[in-house]
Amino acid sequence: MRRLEVGEIVEQMRVDPRKYDLVQASDTLVYFGKLEPVFQAVHDSLEQSGLFLFSVETRDGLDTFELSETARYRHSASYIQAVAAAVGFKVLRIAPEVIRKNEGADVSGLICAL
Repeated sequence: MRRLEVGEIVEQMRVDPRKYDLVQASDTLVYFGKLEPVFQAVHDSLEQSGLFLFSVETRDGLDTFELSETARYRHSASYIQAVAAAVGFKVLRIAPEVIRKNEGADVSGLICAL
């Protein structure tokens, strides 16, 4: 069955007993600083072989996460890896990429597959 669910990620995942093969969060996690609750909720809602695909903003030299001047959060690859490991995800890929343009300028990000 294919469905599109709309709602606050953590709350939606916690109240919905279904298991998913895929959870995708494109340009969504930029509105979350601490990602542990999101990762745990998604992990608990995925089938054993399910995938979590998402993008985040980043910047060189970032250790964990920070709120940027655009009121979006940036996350480091090392933070993503640490949170993923803590909740039981296997990191399949974390790749640097331009994830969008903001006022004509490239926004650096990471495309992640867990």
